[in-house]
Amino acid sequence: MGCLIERNAMRILASVVVLLVGLVATAIGCSCRVTDPKLVSLADSVTKELRDADVVFVGKVTSLRFSEEIEHLGSQTRYATFKVLRSWKGPETGTIEILTGNLCCTCGIPFDVDDVYIVYGYAGGDGTFSTNVCSRSSKIKRHRDPDEKILGKSRSPKKQR
Repeated sequence: MGCLIERNAMRILASVVVLLVGLVATAIGCSCRVTDPKLVSLADSVTKELRDADVVFVGKVTSLRFSEEIEHLGSQTRYATFKVLRSWKGPETGTIEILTGNLCCTCGIPFDVDDVYIVYGYAGGDGTFSTNVCSRSSKIKRHRDPDEKILGKSRSPKKQR
């Protein structure tokens, strides 16, 4: 009887430890280096991000797909295909795929089909581009994003043949 109680207590303890580790990982999760907006102007922030990013564009999400790598919470990566509406750096063609994290703690952007975003993307070694919540990438709620005024004149993508 004592052995049975001891095994059940160990199972409960193991479950509690797994739960606590999961909560701590979620709490720590994504952390971005934040600069006090009083110390850095919007123009400086946008200019730095433009310099550092490999692609900067405004686009409409036309489709989403998810990686086949599955963790306990679901698919690890979200792939968003964008129709490029205007561009400052990067995509010369009308569409581009951007990947981002898809789990709670992976700093991903929850892109949605038919929504328009300004995207600051970074090239991967394998020819892919990615972004995350630590970049200036964001959903555009009105016709233009405030960054666009600072970015200046955009270019339209070339028509694909």
